[in-house]
Amino acid sequence: MMEQRLAEYRARKHAEFGDKNKQFARPLKTTRPNAVYSLLSKWTNKVISSQLFKNLTSRIGSIPVIGTPFVLKTLLWIIIFLLFVELQFGMVYVIVSAFVFIYFNTSTRRRNREEMSAYSVFNKDCERLDGTFTAEQFEKELRHQPL
Repeated sequence: MMEQRLAEYRARKHAEFGDKNKQFARPLKTTRPNAVYSLLSKWTNKVISSQLFKNLTSRIGSIPVIGTPFVLKTLLWIIIFLLFVELQFGMVYVIVSAFVFIYFNTSTRRRNREEMSAYSVFNKDCERLDGTFTAEQFEKELRHQPL
């Protein structure tokens, strides 16, 4: 009974509105490409087709610095950063990158036995590194005494 009334209601509404509902219906799957992909492809096409890019590529080939790992890593970091900015996670990427940079630059490797530490108490006979600024040296400089 209820199913029959529902079918009649649907048939009546379909006859009343016809194809008008189809123009408001959302497609199940969008055919539009991803926004990040379309933005990057537009940007790269614009840059590659520019005359400035063509002039730069002809001149850059003669510079040996461009092929160094540091420059390549920096360019990769910038590209990934721009991607994260587009995804609205740019600040998160910068903070995580800073932590990774700090971790890898704070001597995560083990020291050799003969290698001296920056802290003299860890060295044999508490030997100081050359050029270490000491309290005694500071005191002598304040009193204008010879070093």
